[in-house]
Amino acid sequence: MSDLSPSPALPFPLQTVAPWKPEPWVIAERKEETAGVFTFFLEPRDGCAPMTFLPGQFNMLYSFGTWESAMSHSGDAERSDV
Repeated sequence: MSDLSPSPALPFPLQTVAPWKPEPWVIAERKEETAGVFTFFLEPRDGCAPMTFLPGQFNMLYSFGTWESAMSHSGDAERSDV
């Protein structure tokens, strides 16, 4: 049986929100990188916790009733300017 407790070696705390509870974020900007490839710049709505992530993690992006997609993170989770 594996130990699922948080690792003390993490450089920052992981979010304490429910992982399956949707949080509303807004697409503040959309940049087309190449044909069919986009970068979305997201901003949290009021009450949303800042996003933290580790290498290799991803989030699901939903437009309820329209579409959904798995999105990979890019940047530094400890800095909001990148």
